[in-house]
Amino acid sequence: MTPVRRTTEPPRGAAPMPARAPDATLAAMSLDAALVTLTPPAADKLREVVAAQQAFPAEAGLRVGVVHGGCSGFQYHLALDVAAEGDRVVEHDGLRLLVGDDSVRYVDGSSIDFVDAPGRSGFVVDNPNAIAGCGCGSSFVLRDDA
Repeated sequence: MTPVRRTTEPPRGAAPMPARAPDATLAAMSLDAALVTLTPPAADKLREVVAAQQAFPAEAGLRVGVVHGGCSGFQYHLALDVAAEGDRVVEHDGLRLLVGDDSVRYVDGSSIDFVDAPGRSGFVVDNPNAIAGCGCGSSFVLRDDA
Protein backbone atom coordinates (compact mmCIF):
# COMPACT_ATOMS: atom_id res chain seq x y z
CA MET A 1 0.00 0.00 0.00
CA THR A 2 1.26 3.44 -0.91
CA PRO A 3 2.03 5.90 1.94
CA VAL A 4 -0.34 8.80 2.53
CA ARG A 5 0.00 11.41 -0.18
CA ARG A 6 -2.05 14.25 -1.56
CA THR A 7 -2.27 14.28 -5.30
CA THR A 8 -4.73 14.19 -8.12
CA GLU A 9 -2.08 12.87 -10.48
CA PRO A 10 -2.44 9.30 -11.76
CA PRO A 11 0.28 6.79 -10.87
CA ARG A 12 3.49 6.98 -12.87
CA GLY A 13 2.99 5.59 -16.39
CA ALA A 14 -0.82 5.80 -16.32
CA ALA A 15 -2.73 8.07 -18.64
CA PRO A 16 -4.84 10.74 -16.88
CA MET A 17 -8.61 10.38 -16.88
CA PRO A 18 -10.49 12.58 -19.37
CA ALA A 19 -11.83 15.83 -17.92
CA ARG A 20 -15.55 15.85 -17.16
CA ALA A 21 -17.87 18.68 -16.37
CA PRO A 22 -18.27 18.97 -12.58
CA ASP A 23 -21.45 17.54 -11.11
CA ALA A 24 -23.44 20.52 -9.84
CA THR A 25 -25.01 18.37 -7.12
CA LEU A 26 -21.66 17.63 -5.48
CA ALA A 27 -20.74 19.53 -2.39
CA ALA A 28 -17.08 20.17 -1.63
CA MET A 29 -17.03 16.81 0.15
CA SER A 30 -20.27 14.88 0.04
CA LEU A 31 -21.07 11.72 1.98
CA ASP A 32 -22.31 8.90 -0.23
CA ALA A 33 -22.66 5.64 1.70
CA ALA A 34 -23.86 3.54 -1.26
CA LEU A 35 -21.11 4.54 -3.69
CA VAL A 36 -18.48 1.99 -2.57
CA THR A 37 -18.66 -0.59 0.22
CA LEU A 38 -16.06 -2.62 2.11
CA THR A 39 -16.40 -6.26 3.08
CA PRO A 40 -15.41 -7.15 6.66
CA PRO A 41 -12.04 -8.65 5.54
CA ALA A 42 -11.27 -5.49 3.53
CA ALA A 43 -12.21 -3.25 6.48
CA ASP A 44 -10.00 -5.30 8.81
CA LYS A 45 -7.04 -5.11 6.42
CA LEU A 46 -7.51 -1.37 5.85
CA ARG A 47 -7.51 -0.81 9.64
CA GLU A 48 -4.27 -2.82 9.84
CA VAL A 49 -2.66 -0.73 7.06
CA VAL A 50 -3.79 2.56 8.62
CA ALA A 51 -2.49 1.50 12.06
CA ALA A 52 0.93 0.78 10.51
CA GLN A 53 1.24 4.32 9.12
CA GLN A 54 3.55 6.69 11.02
CA ALA A 55 1.39 9.79 10.64
CA PHE A 56 -2.11 9.24 9.34
CA PRO A 57 -4.21 12.44 9.31
CA ALA A 58 -7.74 12.08 10.68
CA GLU A 59 -9.21 13.35 7.40
CA ALA A 60 -7.32 10.77 5.33
CA GLY A 61 -8.74 7.58 3.90
CA LEU A 62 -8.45 5.05 1.11
CA ARG A 63 -8.70 6.72 -2.28
CA VAL A 64 -10.56 4.50 -4.73
CA GLY A 65 -9.71 5.70 -8.20
CA VAL A 66 -9.62 4.57 -11.79
CA VAL A 67 -6.95 5.33 -14.39
CA HIS A 68 -6.61 4.44 -18.05
CA GLY A 69 -4.37 1.45 -18.48
CA GLY A 70 -4.07 -2.30 -18.44
CA CYS A 71 -5.00 -4.65 -21.24
CA SER A 72 -8.75 -4.05 -20.80
CA GLY A 73 -8.78 -0.25 -20.71
CA PHE A 74 -9.10 0.81 -17.04
CA GLN A 75 -7.26 -0.03 -13.84
CA TYR A 76 -8.15 0.53 -10.20
CA HIS A 77 -5.84 2.76 -8.19
CA LEU A 78 -6.01 2.41 -4.40
CA ALA A 79 -3.89 4.63 -2.17
CA LEU A 80 -4.00 6.27 1.24
CA ASP A 81 -4.73 9.94 0.67
CA VAL A 82 -6.45 13.00 2.16
CA ALA A 83 -9.82 14.21 0.94
CA ALA A 84 -9.84 16.91 -1.72
CA GLU A 85 -12.50 19.38 -2.72
CA GLY A 86 -15.19 17.62 -4.74
CA ASP A 87 -14.44 14.14 -3.37
CA ARG A 88 -17.26 11.84 -2.44
CA VAL A 89 -16.52 10.47 1.01
CA VAL A 90 -17.87 7.12 2.15
CA GLU A 91 -17.79 6.52 5.90
CA HIS A 92 -17.64 2.81 6.70
CA ASP A 93 -17.37 1.68 10.32
CA GLY A 94 -14.86 4.38 11.25
CA LEU A 95 -12.99 4.19 7.93
CA ARG A 96 -13.12 6.65 5.05
CA LEU A 97 -13.19 5.86 1.36
CA LEU A 98 -12.47 8.78 -0.98
CA VAL A 99 -13.71 8.84 -4.56
CA GLY A 100 -12.84 11.73 -6.84
CA ASP A 101 -15.52 13.08 -9.14
CA ASP A 102 -13.62 11.74 -12.16
CA SER A 103 -13.87 8.15 -10.84
CA VAL A 104 -17.47 8.10 -9.55
CA ARG A 105 -19.06 6.66 -12.69
CA TYR A 106 -16.41 3.94 -12.87
CA VAL A 107 -16.81 2.62 -9.30
CA ASP A 108 -20.44 3.39 -8.42
CA GLY A 109 -21.95 0.40 -6.61
CA SER A 110 -18.62 -1.43 -6.23
CA SER A 111 -17.58 -3.52 -3.27
CA ILE A 112 -13.97 -3.87 -2.12
CA ASP A 113 -12.85 -7.16 -0.60
CA PHE A 114 -9.51 -8.39 0.68
CA VAL A 115 -8.32 -11.77 -0.55
CA ASP A 116 -5.48 -13.66 1.10
CA ALA A 117 -4.95 -16.88 -0.83
CA PRO A 118 -1.92 -18.74 -2.16
CA GLY A 119 -0.63 -16.88 -5.18
CA ARG A 120 -2.96 -13.93 -4.69
CA SER A 121 -3.19 -11.46 -1.84
CA GLY A 122 -4.65 -7.99 -1.95
CA PHE A 123 -7.68 -5.80 -2.31
CA VAL A 124 -10.15 -6.90 -4.99
CA VAL A 125 -12.86 -4.67 -6.45
CA ASP A 126 -16.18 -6.26 -7.40
CA ASN A 127 -17.61 -3.75 -9.87
CA PRO A 128 -21.16 -4.31 -11.18
CA ASN A 129 -20.44 -1.87 -14.03
CA ALA A 130 -17.55 -3.94 -15.42
CA ILE A 131 -18.51 -6.36 -18.19
CA ALA A 132 -15.07 -7.77 -18.92
CA GLY A 133 -11.61 -7.82 -17.49
CA CYS A 134 -8.17 -9.23 -18.06
CA GLY A 135 -7.12 -12.65 -16.82
CA CYS A 136 -5.25 -11.34 -13.79
CA GLY A 137 -8.15 -9.11 -12.74
CA SER A 138 -6.20 -5.86 -12.64
CA SER A 139 -8.02 -4.09 -15.48
CA PHE A 140 -11.59 -3.92 -16.74
CA VAL A 141 -14.03 -2.65 -19.38
CA LEU A 142 -17.18 -0.75 -18.42
CA ARG A 143 -20.62 -1.57 -19.74
CA ASP A 144 -20.90 1.93 -21.31
CA ASP A 145 -17.49 1.67 -23.01
CA ALA A 146 -17.93 -1.73 -24.69
